[in-house]
Amino acid sequence: MQCSSNKDTFMSFETFKAALDVQNKLHASLYLISGGEPFLHPEFEDFLLYAIEQAEKNGKQIAVLSNGLRLVRDKKFQYRFKRICDKHPRCLSVQITADPRFYPHAEEIIKEAGFLTREFQKVSLVVDTKIHHIDILGRARNLPNALELSCFMHNSTLQNHPANPNCMNCLLLGHQSSSWQTFQAIAEMNGRHCLMLCDWEGKVHVGESMECQELGTIQELLADIDTENQSLFQKFKGMKLCGKCKTYNVDSIIQRFNLK
Repeated sequence: MQCSSNKDTFMSFETFKAALDVQNKLHASLYLISGGEPFLHPEFEDFLLYAIEQAEKNGKQIAVLSNGLRLVRDKKFQYRFKRICDKHPRCLSVQITADPRFYPHAEEIIKEAGFLTREFQKVSLVVDTKIHHIDILGRARNLPNALELSCFMHNSTLQNHPANPNCMNCLLLGHQSSSWQTFQAIAEMNGRHCLMLCDWEGKVHVGESMECQELGTIQELLADIDTENQSLFQKFKGMKLCGKCKTYNVDSIIQRFNLK
C-alpha cells in the first residue's frame, strides 16, 4: 500500500480494488495487506473497511502486516483501528514485526506488546520479535546478518526450506498449473498465500519484493483471468529465475527443477 523507497507515495483505491478482485476471482482464502507500512496510508481505514466488506461477502480472511509504530504512537488512530477490529474480529488478524536487529524502534513496540495484545484481544494480534529468515532482495541486502538469516545461503539447505526464494516457488507452481485458477489452488494446498506481489503502482511481481521480475499490471492480470488462452499466464510460465537474490546458485536450481 506504500512505496518502500518514496514514503509519500501510496497505492490508489482503484489498484487496491483490482487486487482484491483478482483474489476473489481466483478464490484465494486470504487478503494480505502490507507496505511499506500500511498504517501510514492516508486512506488506510477506508481501504480496510472495503477489504472487510469484500472479505465478509466472499468468505475471506484479512492479514495486516505492520511495524506497529503508528499503532503505539498515534492514540487516536489506535482507538479508531480498535473499533474496526472489535466490529469485525472473525475476518481480521494483525502481525506486527518488531525485531530489534532490523527495526530501530522495535524496543518501543516490544514494551507495548502486552498492552496491544490485551487491547486487540478480539482479533488475532501477534507481535513477532524475531525474524527467522528473509529473502535477500532490495534493501534486505544491506541489513545486518542478512546472509545468516537467508535460508538459501547454501544449496544444501534447499530441501529443508522449500518456501524460499518465493520467485522459485511461483515458477515451480506455475509449471504444475494449467491456468491462474489451478495455480492458486495448488498454492493454497501447499500452504502458500504470499507468492506474488501487487505493488503500490499496480505492478505484479513474481515474488514478494518490488525487485522481483514484473509480470504485468494488476488490471492486466484481472482481465487475463477471464480469457480463454490466458496469455499472461503463458508469459508467466515462460519466465525464468532472475538471480537477484544472490543467495542461491541459479544454474543448479534451474537444472535440478527443469526450469529451462
